[in-house]
Amino acid sequence: MLIAQISDIHILGPGELFRGVAPVAERLQKCVHQINTMPLRPDLVIVSGDVTDDGSPASMAHAARILSGLDMPFHVIPGNHDNRQTMLDVFAPDHCRATPEGFINYVIDGYPLRLIGLDSMVEGKVWGQLCPDRLNWLQAELDRRPETPTLIFVHHPPVRTGVMPQKYDRFDGADRLRDMLGRHRNIVRLVCGHIHRATHFVWGKTLVSSAPSVGIQLGLDLREEQKTGFVSTGPAFLLHHWRKEESGGNLLVTHTVFPDGEGGTIGVGGTGRKVETQSPGT
Repeated sequence: MLIAQISDIHILGPGELFRGVAPVAERLQKCVHQINTMPLRPDLVIVSGDVTDDGSPASMAHAARILSGLDMPFHVIPGNHDNRQTMLDVFAPDHCRATPEGFINYVIDGYPLRLIGLDSMVEGKVWGQLCPDRLNWLQAELDRRPETPTLIFVHHPPVRTGVMPQKYDRFDGADRLRDMLGRHRNIVRLVCGHIHRATHFVWGKTLVSSAPSVGIQLGLDLREEQKTGFVSTGPAFLLHHWRKEESGGNLLVTHTVFPDGEGGTIGVGGTGRKVETQSPGT
């Protein structure tokens, strides 16, 4: 199974540039073309938040028009720059769904990997949160199929990654999420966006990966009081490959893809936890 993850598009209305500099719509179109023309095409695409930069209906509709060019299913979750209701108005029910409490949490079944999309946005705030309602929903879904290999996608990383100022780099509910995931051996990865960089780290018993931005990358400055700005480089996205090992287990390997050809397509240390469950398909 092959999953493309695109994140942090920050699209605006037609013809508008992100921060007056980055042609994010053009970069999204490049990603769509790259995904559609791969020798082994992804089975589906997940969009891990910040689809828009301003949350407006015009921006969300602009993103939807470009994403509709994908030749495979795609699914979206909100980021801190999005508007939850606008996302539902534009993308539901085919590309996202809401719980009765109004959060954009949902499950994607029918593939060798079960996928769970989580809504971590806090209205009007930059940081992320999984409140008790959202955590209880996740617990119920994990308990429903405890043996099925599962990938979870969410916008905010659950820990400070050190590439954003501390006031923006926060996640409420992280301790309970870490403990919950640690009790389930079938979690093969938690993937996220938000920080506009590809990173990989072990958190508790779970491997976490963040995706680079489709639109614009964040410069790297690991000083505690950093003032890092955006770097207007080309687009990038992640490709998660769930495949069988010769030993009979399964492995999730992650690659970073650069549609502009900057550095080619490179593996980025994305070896996931081995899960002994046998899964049909590719």
